[in-house]
Amino acid sequence: MNEALEAIRPLIAVFERLGVSYRVGGSVASSWHGIGRSTMDVDLTANLELSQVDSLVAGLQDAYYADAELIREALEHGQSFNLIHLETYFKVDVFPLQAREYEQRSFSRVVVVQQINFVSAEDIILKKLEWYRLSGGSERQWRDVIGVLNIQQGKLDMAYLQHWAMEIGVSDLLERVLEEGQA
Repeated sequence: MNEALEAIRPLIAVFERLGVSYRVGGSVASSWHGIGRSTMDVDLTANLELSQVDSLVAGLQDAYYADAELIREALEHGQSFNLIHLETYFKVDVFPLQAREYEQRSFSRVVVVQQINFVSAEDIILKKLEWYRLSGGSERQWRDVIGVLNIQQGKLDMAYLQHWAMEIGVSDLLERVLEEGQA
């Protein structure tokens, strides 16, 4: 995971210089909050504006492959785009911050690790449960959730988890994973 964190440091430096808020999520966040696993990509959510794209690409030119036109097109459609770290070939998937109430609430919570902004343990559980459902039952997503639950046992805000699981339609999965984790 340290290689993944080092691969995103130049991006984070540019985000900070531009005033772009971000949160690292995906398998890097679940590995930090739970049980580590190898990955060759980093997922993060960013509050990036169209007006910042040219400055972003210019700031990244020495460290990443970044296509300004593709980034603008993705942002205009509310879709993710990716960057490739030239030294390590790590792929960074950047998801624009969505207007959905849960996304806004999740983004307001931050855990700072080695000067990098991560989503909270509760929010990576909820996102992984959503991805589990959307993927049709990815075992990798399920194992990531179990890993976070096991490592964070006794530290999680269960009221927050249960509330937002119901709001985003994964309360059945949360209940199931909590039962499985106790078995």
